[in-house]
Order: sequence, then structure tokens, then C-alpha cells
Amino acid sequence: MLALLTLALAATAGAVNTTTLLQPVLREGCNKADPANLVPSKNITLDYGSKNENLVSVILAMKYPSVVLEEVAAVASVSCAETSITVTFNATAAFEQTSRDWQALDDFVLVTNHLGNCDVEHERGFFLVDTVTFDDVSLQVVANAHKSDVANTATSTEILFSNVPVQNPAKRDIRWDESGVHVTNSLSIPAATTLFTYDPYLAVTADVASLDSAMTFSGKLRYTIIPPRVDELALDIDTTFTAALGLTVDVKAPYSGNFTYDPEDLGYNFVDIPGIIKLGPALGFAVGVELEADARAVVTTDLGLEFPDAKLHLDLVNASASAATGWDPVWTGHANISEKAAVGVNPYVELGVQLVFNILGGAINLSTGVTSHSKLVNDFTLSASQGVGTGGVGIGQDNAGCQEGFAVKSDFFFSVVGFATKWWSQELYSVEVPVADECYTWL
Repeated sequence: MLALLTLALAATAGAVNTTTLLQPVLREGCNKADPANLVPSKNITLDYGSKNENLVSVILAMKYPSVVLEEVAAVASVSCAETSITVTFNATAAFEQTSRDWQALDDFVLVTNHLGNCDVEHERGFFLVDTVTFDDVSLQVVANAHKSDVANTATSTEILFSNVPVQNPAKRDIRWDESGVHVTNSLSIPAATTLFTYDPYLAVTADVASLDSAMTFSGKLRYTIIPPRVDELALDIDTTFTAALGLTVDVKAPYSGNFTYDPEDLGYNFVDIPGIIKLGPALGFAVGVELEADARAVVTTDLGLEFPDAKLHLDLVNASASAATGWDPVWTGHANISEKAAVGVNPYVELGVQLVFNILGGAINLSTGVTSHSKLVNDFTLSASQGVGTGGVGIGQDNAGCQEGFAVKSDFFFSVVGFATKWWSQELYSVEVPVADECYTWL
């Protein structure tokens, strides 16, 4: 059931990934003239985005009172040395407020976004201050400080994202907006594509294999830094999914086995806020067949599958709260055999969706998502050439031996499994639908 997950993770090493690097932007709704921005606080919000558009908000609970200098209009300049930061003000009132508010503190954090020696491009700097001196003439504050980072100055983080632009690979479209991460995918394998050969026993050809899917991720991540702990990671996934799989299996000698065909590597589309979080969605698709035949035969089989409005809620902290709704499949199936033989041929379609997180530069790495497995199981014995479909062929008889005709037993199986790295894996939904258990005779 988790075969696609294993396959997808193995393919990641060879896949082509894309990364969108987000840069610091001013917090949405910030009034830089507000004197409250100079008051050190243990709760700060840092926004990141592109072209002055706010896309990701990082809410930090800090170990120490902190000031985000870019939010203060009266800060004329900031310069950094190896062991100090010099903040120059252009307003006496702001300088005097700083003298009152900062001098009373033992330790506090200054957050910079001023390049130079303070921070590198596309990143903020975090400086832990222990002492400060004030120059009333130059309106300068010189802080004795050393450079740190989020992991060592914050106690927990909450991350919200919206409207994030992501570079799109050729066969998948991934975009972000206020409702979450949207993943759409269209895939078609050319007709008559040989999927698998095993001389002298077997050749499998795809008469049709196509996939259309659209998925939206939304959710929330809360992470405690000390001690390291994921406090909340809940995802809601809405999806529509349509697949068609038609196979011709040419069995040239008795054979038993199965194969999976993965038409492309799983590529991630990362959004990166250096030092804080790197995350990205990916979608994988595979088709295959399980086969057992006691004689030479040509088998054709078709499986059509549609989920018009399926929803998943994944709670990675409280697994019992995870649920799946709308996963009742609309499906069709057909099988045909050309020669007298006892054959089991089970085509299947697998879909895997993952969202990966790298938090605080690798302090924790996790992936979460779902895999779905759809399989049409066909066991039949034929004494002449005949076919059967979901509409039925011939006259159904309760003929236990079914010595004259086509004995068929078909069942449709579908399951959805949610997972979170190695923490847990849970079946969220499963269904078994009997299709046929009859003897179709033409006597």
C-alpha cells in the first residue's frame, strides 16, 4: 500500500527540484512611526515575500525582548561590527525613548535588515545584546552584541503562508494563494507505450494511461525550539482526481509477478526562507499490474477512476483527528481474455502527494501527505474467447463449476493512507466493492 511512497522517496534523489527564495519585507500593517515599535517585545512577526508583496509570516516567541529595527522610522542607519551594532537615530524623541527602554534591560535582541556587515542578502540578522551606550550629541546607540540566529534566540515559531509564487516544472503547475498551496497535474502516456517486458514470458503495453488532478493544501505549523517539538501540524487537502488505465498483457508462458511503472521522478517546488523554513509540495503518479497466469493468453483490461470532490484532514500531532471524506470513487472496469487459461490480472493506479518541511536549517526534517491505491482485481477462467465488463456479458448462472463458459470474480479495492515521515502511517479510508462473482455461459 505504501509502495508509491517508497518509490517517490527513492526517486527524489534524481528529480529536478526548483526553489523560490523569499526575502524580508516590512510586516503587513506596520506603522513605522508608532513609538511602540521601539519597545522590546518577546513576540515579534517577520514577513517575507517578493517585490514588496507579503507572502509568508513567521511569528516568533523569543527568549529575550526583541526590537525589529526596520519597523522604526526614526532609525537613520544601522552598522555592524564583529562585536557591536551602532544604531543612528534622526529624531531626538525616539533616541530618548530608546535610552529609557533599552538601558533597563540585561539582554535583548536587535533584528536587522540593513545588509552590510549586519546580514546577508535575503536574510535578517539576529544580534544578542548585553550592554548599550548612548551618545546624546550624535543620537547614536552602540550595543555590545554578538550575532546569533532564530534557533538560539526564539523559543517557538508559528508559520503562515499565502500568495507565494513558485517556479513551475513542465508537467505540474503549483501555485500559492490565500487559501493554500494548489497542485495541478496532467499526465498522459502515449498510446502503445511498452511499460514492461520480460522475455520470454511477458510484455505489457499501455493502450491508454492518463491522469488529471488538482489539489489544494492549507494548514498550520507550530514548532517549539527548546525542547524541539512539533506542537501543531494540521493539513487540509482538497482534491479532484481522474485517471484512466488500459493495458494489454501478452502472456507468452506461465507467469506470476507484478510491476510498477513510474512515468517521471517526483520533483519538489521549494519555497525557502533561509535559516527558518524550507517547504515544498510534490505529486507522484504510478501505474502497474499484478499478474498470475497458468498458460499463454492475451489479456486486455481497463480501469477508469474519478474522485470529483475528495477531502482529507491530516493531524500530525493527534492522528485520531485525521479523517477522509468524499473518497467514494466513480469508476468503470473491463477485462477480456483471448485463450483458454486461468488468469488473475489486477491493474492498479497509485497517487502520492507530499509536503516537505525543513525547519530552522535542518533542526527538523519531515514530510507529510497521502498515498492512494486503486485496484481492480480480476480472477477468471475461460474455456473460449470471451469478455466481461461492469455492464456484464452473457447470462449469469450460479454454476459452481462453470465448466462451460467464463468464470469471473472481480472486486474493486481503494484505500487512502496518511503519513508523516517515520512518525506514523494510518489508513484513513478504504472500500471494497464486489463487481462480479458469476459464470457467464453461452450454452
